[in-house]
Amino acid sequence: MNIKATHRNARMAPRKIRQFRGAIRGLSAQDAAAQLRFMAGQAPAILHEVLQSAIANAEHNYDIPVENLRVTDIIIDGGFALKRFRPVSKGMAHAILKRTSHVTIVVTDTKSEGKIKKSKRKTQIEEFTAADVAAGTVGSAVHEDTIVPQDETKPEGAVKHKSKQEEARGKMSVMPKGDSTKGHRRKSIG
Repeated sequence: MNIKATHRNARMAPRKIRQFRGAIRGLSAQDAAAQLRFMAGQAPAILHEVLQSAIANAEHNYDIPVENLRVTDIIIDGGFALKRFRPVSKGMAHAILKRTSHVTIVVTDTKSEGKIKKSKRKTQIEEFTAADVAAGTVGSAVHEDTIVPQDETKPEGAVKHKSKQEEARGKMSVMPKGDSTKGHRRKSIG
């Protein structure tokens, strides 16, 4: 099973990060993390951060231990470029592109291929039939540990709660129009 982690818009040019991907591709996740930790520069730090995120995704979502993970793919794409300008002679300006990168690292479980099961933290999908819908039991199913009365009527003095949008509209105040003589006046050319 492939598990991935992505860092979008990393503030470094893709060509600078691509130099380091050959050093960790194909290694076990622990060895790759150790390699990146002791390399100098900002690019290995970005790759190390994304690798740690991929390892955490595998452990948390699929209960796969770190010893079973191997780095299979590293994808480094270009993101948007920040456009800046530098003044030069004769009143001109040269464009400077400050490039960003999208970094994706894919790790694979090497020990238990085909035996992956989701962890217990994921929600279960409830199945029901047409007879359940007709009987009205769907939607009123409640967990065993909670008790919710089905036919409870609201008391007469109950306050209706406003939605957040209605509350925001109530807080907005209308700006006074003010004096009409203070508007924009055009200077006459004379």
